[in-house]
Amino acid sequence: MAQLVGRSGAFAEVRRKLERCGLAAGSVGEVIALRENLTQRRAIAETDAGAEHDVLERYYSDAVDQWVAYVRRVTREGAPEFEVRIEDSRAAVARSLAEANRVGSLLNNLLPLRRLGEWIQIYRSLANARHRQRFREQELREFREVTAAPLRQWRARLIRHREDRESSICERLRIVDSQLGCVVGLMDGGELGGAAAELEVIEKLSALPNGWVVLSDVQLVAERWFYYNEQHLKSAQIDHVVVGPGGVWIIETKNWSGAFVKRGDFFDPYEQVGRASFLCHRVLKEVDLPSKTRQVIATRTRLPAKTGKSFAKVLPPEGLCGYLTWFGAEIEPAEISQIATLLAKYVARD
Repeated sequence: MAQLVGRSGAFAEVRRKLERCGLAAGSVGEVIALRENLTQRRAIAETDAGAEHDVLERYYSDAVDQWVAYVRRVTREGAPEFEVRIEDSRAAVARSLAEANRVGSLLNNLLPLRRLGEWIQIYRSLANARHRQRFREQELREFREVTAAPLRQWRARLIRHREDRESSICERLRIVDSQLGCVVGLMDGGELGGAAAELEVIEKLSALPNGWVVLSDVQLVAERWFYYNEQHLKSAQIDHVVVGPGGVWIIETKNWSGAFVKRGDFFDPYEQVGRASFLCHRVLKEVDLPSKTRQVIATRTRLPAKTGKSFAKVLPPEGLCGYLTWFGAEIEPAEISQIATLLAKYVARD
């Protein structure tokens, strides 16, 4: 069995995104199960949130009904007393007005002086009667205001509660929706499919004989810049590097759909594996290790047509071991160990 160093870079990224949402998964199957569990949790949470909202709505509605009954009772019992007192004040005003009309205006009552005193007394009585009437009417308004204020508050709460139903339920579901959106995005966006493909390739490569080394998620960085295909090159991310008696292989794993290939929004996989192979060759050559590298693209799905000269071999995962072991021995076991030790420094760590 081959020695495995490192893990799938694509699945490591999937795990990091899940962790940012408060989730964890150790395999592709667990991610798929997460989607099912979160979908069920969301349905249950939505039902529970709706039920709790309805319970609180019934509480507010019952409180409104109770206050309506209370206001009606208190108003029915208390208002007549105010009405009687107001009618008394109105009668006093009417009497004072009648007296005022009898004595006439101020000009008609200047002389004799006794008539002036009578006029002042009558109009003072009229002013007092009007003041009492306004005071009683204000008392009645304040009574009705104080009695009805709690009712208006409960009605306002009920209206707001009904209007906030959707936003309240959404807030309750915010966390589970965020988690479910993360999982759905990983699955529907193709990231989980890419991770699954890398994990399958690692599993297939693990069946290589003893003495072979499989390094995954290699973040290769050279100590100086190299010129490749009219561009300067110093670093490359490599899905898998396999080192064995037959040499060194650079393997890129792809799991692309036909629709994705048709959109054309991707970096040329042949160019990608070619750049990685060239950089690995130069890094090994710099330290006088066997530096011949070969290129492989592992995929079961459709790839775009080659746009230029490429030496990459395209194989399904199950064909990798047979292809790699077909080559005759070219490097010694000590050199295999040296190459693996050098490249292991560039394997990504969680």
